[in-house]
Amino acid sequence: MIIDLPQAIDAAGNNSAAGMLLRDVANLTAWFGRFAPELLATDYGREIWAIYLSGKLHPEIALSGRFERSEQPADLQGSMREIDEGIRAVLVVEDEGIVAMMIEDLLREMGVKNIHVCPDAASALKLVDGIEIDLALLDLRTHDGRTNPGGDALAPPGPPGRAGAPAMRLGLAGAWSRAGPCATTGVN
Repeated sequence: MIIDLPQAIDAAGNNSAAGMLLRDVANLTAWFGRFAPELLATDYGREIWAIYLSGKLHPEIALSGRFERSEQPADLQGSMREIDEGIRAVLVVEDEGIVAMMIEDLLREMGVKNIHVCPDAASALKLVDGIEIDLALLDLRTHDGRTNPGGDALAPPGPPGRAGAPAMRLGLAGAWSRAGPCATTGVN
C-alpha cells in the first residue's frame, strides 16, 4: 500500500522512514477509528516496521495489529564491547575534505585502526574489492552522484540493506570535491 506517493522512499537509505511510516499509519488509524473504534487499540505501524527490519515483510503477510514492546533495558556495555571488538576497518565516502577529516578524527578517537576515505562511490568500490570493511559511512551525494551504488554493494543482506558491511548514509552534501584515489590510514 502506498499511503502518500511523494513519500515513496527507500527506507534503507532514509533515517526518517520509520517516523514517517508510524505517523502515516497513526493518521489512518485515527481517521478510520472514528468508524471502527476497535482499530484505535491496534499498533499496525510498529508491527509493520518490526517485520520490515526482520527482512520478512512482503505484500501477502498477514498483520495482526499487535506489537509487543521490549521492556528489557539496553545492554550498553555489551554493545560498546561488540563495537570495540568488531569494528576494525571503516570506509568513509565523503567528498568534502573538512567533513571527511572530522569523521576520520572521530573514528580514530573511538579506536578504529584502519580508516579508508574515498571521495566518491566509484573509487570506494574499487578499494573494497580487495579489503574487508566492517562499517561504511556514506555521504548521500558526492560530486559523481549518489553513493547508492556503493551503499548497495556494501549494505547487509535483506532490509534495511543488501550485501556486505553495514552502511550508514550521511545526510551531508559535499560542496568541495577533492580529486585523487582513496586515502587509507592505519595498519592493515
